[in-house]
Amino acid sequence: MSQSVSPTRQALLATIRALLGLWVAAVSTTGALASAQAAEPPELHAGRITADTPDAVRIRGTDAIAGLGDWYLTNGTLCAAVLGNQHSGILITAGGNLVDLGHCGRADDQFIGIEPMWNLNRDEMFRIEQIEAEVDSERAQIVTRASEPGLSLTTRYILDFAQPDRLTIHSRIERNEKGPRFFAMADMLLHAVSSLRNFIINDGGRFSGFRHVNREESRYLDIASSIRTADGVVLVGSEGQGPEIAYLYRPIKGVAIDRMGKTRPIDHYAVAFSSVTLNNWGTEPSWRSTRNPGLMQALRLVSMDLPVGESVEFEREVRVSKRTDVASLSDRVYLETAGALDPTSEQVSATVRVVGKLDDPAARIHVFRAGGDATSHITMARPDASGAFSFRVPRGRYRLEFVADAGRRVIRELDLLNTPKEFTLETIALGPVAYVTLPTGTPMHLVFRGMGETPDPVFGDDLSGLTLKGKLKPNSQRTRDVHLAGIDADPTQVRLAPGQYRVYATRGPEFSLSKTTLSVKPGEHATLEIDAPLRLFETPGWISADFHVHAAPSFDSTLPQIEQLRAFVSEGGEVLVSTEHDIIGEYASLIRELGLGDRVTTISGLEVTTVSPTPNNPHTTGHINLYPVPYRPELNRSGALQDEGLRLREIIALAHALPGERIVQLNHPREPRRKAEHGAFLDHLSVMGRPYDRERPLDAPANRTLIEADAETGLRDLDFDAMEIMNGERVDDYRLVLRDWFSFLSQGHRLAGMANSDTHMLGRIVSVPRNYVRIAKAEDLENFDSGAFIESARRGHLYGTTGPLLEVDLAGAGPGDRFSGNRATLRVSVRVAPWVPVDTLRIYLNGALHSEHTIDGSSLETLEFEFEFERDSYLVVEVEGPPTGDYAAVLASFTPLAFSNPIYIDADEDGQWSPPGLIGR
Repeated sequence: MSQSVSPTRQALLATIRALLGLWVAAVSTTGALASAQAAEPPELHAGRITADTPDAVRIRGTDAIAGLGDWYLTNGTLCAAVLGNQHSGILITAGGNLVDLGHCGRADDQFIGIEPMWNLNRDEMFRIEQIEAEVDSERAQIVTRASEPGLSLTTRYILDFAQPDRLTIHSRIERNEKGPRFFAMADMLLHAVSSLRNFIINDGGRFSGFRHVNREESRYLDIASSIRTADGVVLVGSEGQGPEIAYLYRPIKGVAIDRMGKTRPIDHYAVAFSSVTLNNWGTEPSWRSTRNPGLMQALRLVSMDLPVGESVEFEREVRVSKRTDVASLSDRVYLETAGALDPTSEQVSATVRVVGKLDDPAARIHVFRAGGDATSHITMARPDASGAFSFRVPRGRYRLEFVADAGRRVIRELDLLNTPKEFTLETIALGPVAYVTLPTGTPMHLVFRGMGETPDPVFGDDLSGLTLKGKLKPNSQRTRDVHLAGIDADPTQVRLAPGQYRVYATRGPEFSLSKTTLSVKPGEHATLEIDAPLRLFETPGWISADFHVHAAPSFDSTLPQIEQLRAFVSEGGEVLVSTEHDIIGEYASLIRELGLGDRVTTISGLEVTTVSPTPNNPHTTGHINLYPVPYRPELNRSGALQDEGLRLREIIALAHALPGERIVQLNHPREPRRKAEHGAFLDHLSVMGRPYDRERPLDAPANRTLIEADAETGLRDLDFDAMEIMNGERVDDYRLVLRDWFSFLSQGHRLAGMANSDTHMLGRIVSVPRNYVRIAKAEDLENFDSGAFIESARRGHLYGTTGPLLEVDLAGAGPGDRFSGNRATLRVSVRVAPWVPVDTLRIYLNGALHSEHTIDGSSLETLEFEFEFERDSYLVVEVEGPPTGDYAAVLASFTPLAFSNPIYIDADEDGQWSPPGLIGR
């Protein structure tokens, strides 16, 4: 039976319903507004970077280089930057290429860049003439255009909402009329010195995964055999620089388009080296499609050309993950390339997801095709914080290697041919380690060495196992030492394999060395008891400095700046000169944050790093440090000079044009072990292509480019202020450069001689070698006078050392000073800590060995030598000892060595110093 409702009651109920509806709507609206205010929906943006560009759309991170005049694009998830056409890349002297890529607001950019190469030749390239930003409701893009005789190029960098973790790159090259032959286009993925760990996704044998050829050492056949069709290249970021990140570069398609619009597919091939992965397309389809083209297929490439009226299109993508692994990106590749379902069964997927758990979340899982050492490297996975992991692979038989620190490794064989679409492994136990608590509160450099059958420990290894022709290529944090700055940010514990260790504690050449023996058992928690190093020597009026230090902002390092700073303080360094490759870095804010201002100070500088040959500079300029240089983060590369294609004299002119005073320092001028390297200026002289001849005068044909004056500035290639005489531990290189230095000095070019670490990683010790610079109030670091310091260093008021402390005095004149008179007593005092062996003293007069003396390194007495000078001259003192005992244990590969800068003798007392000339001339 139905119940009737009166009209009055119906009206009342309707009113109540309406009021309730309004209330619900109001609550919903309020919640939606609050939600919208809390998390604004992503938007598409693209444009040129100006002073008004919102910070929210700017990419940040240790490798972010874009600045004013460059271009940005974002979809709210990813932020990217394209180099403006007025700026230069790393390998090419042009802009228009992708240089920054990461997650918006996350400061995680570790991308170095993709630079194009045409016809397999860096000297041939399209010059980007036009860059535009385009935004619509579906995508944001940066469009670059260029033209060459007969050819036009359009490249689009695209972000959208459909796949927000993907950036797409689309290039179209058209042949409009006859012109120079065009047969290949390549992307060069940059990851200098394996700073990003490049993993080749290719099921194709020994050169896959993290295993690559070595460009310097491999034969042509090795390189040819490593060329293959890559399903993708994963660039794994470094941990410790901030949020985790990895990139997947993947070719989508390449097609040739004839005059009728018909398309034909073009194969893509890749080859991976330490610093670059080359991804190449030809302009015509291959003779036959194959994953491993071989030498003949590669040779055919150079016979191709793009006919008039035809075009080619290449599309590729870069996906970005928030994990420092391969599996988070390779899983997607294997899903898409293996097919959705196995045709033999609708219930069995063509890929298998493997899940499991490890007892150590810091471990790595490497997956190989089963079958021996030459099998393909398929993927690399990382556990989460609980130890759980997963990865996806095509069906097959595999060898799994679970690797962890302290040398732990477990191997499992898996047959995944006929398993369900998800396979669960048992929990993998990697075995116990020992935990050692470290000292706190005092700076010290701890060195661990295994005793007996216990191997040396390794700390900070990324466990990628990346190799070049079978030889391990270590990451920047890999070391066997521990660095403590005496601050709260120091590490408090290390993990060791069970065994026995000798542990050393040092703090630089002014301090003692302590050592102890440490024995640890599996699972044990031990405390390292070791005496803090004691100061043995004061150095009033002298301050220690390293004029060549790198960290993560350099394109060839991933060492976090805090790690480098901590190492510097632990080694007793006082002035850290930041000289990143082609970008200005700064430590001042970090020093303030950590409260280290009373122990260390810093100067921002730059290492000019020319690597692109040009007609003006066919052999490049080498590497040149400039310091100080102002840090300007709003500019491209934070204000670094645009240096590609410039001769040394032109770079010197740019340095002189900057406000203030600075030093121009020629770095590692000789590198005899490297062939055709661009980093050693005296091996090629930029425009000569042959080495500096130190036995011949500067105006000799072999050398005269050094003294050719620029028509506008009057500057010469020789007009740098300082030269790196000692670089790192390479004493053989030091001997060569010492003779070059003497050649320049003898001909009147007064150069300060420097000793620097040039360190990029913890495995190479920062502040060894170092310089001691004469400066008033050297002990007052918090009121450091950088201007006085730079002037003193430029004048050569310093000595370089890997351990010995040196005092050289000629009647009151020290290094870099001028002495007037023809007779004087040379006084030399050598002070060394007991762990630094020294037994030889050498005196050089006008570049020739004047005398050599055996000395007792344990004695602090001052040695005296009487001199009579027949003409204006210069004196250099050197001391050396054998690399033995405790010194060899804590400074492996170094030699105890120190050299003074010259004392200039005005023998005729005419108020001038006249160079003595080359020996025998």
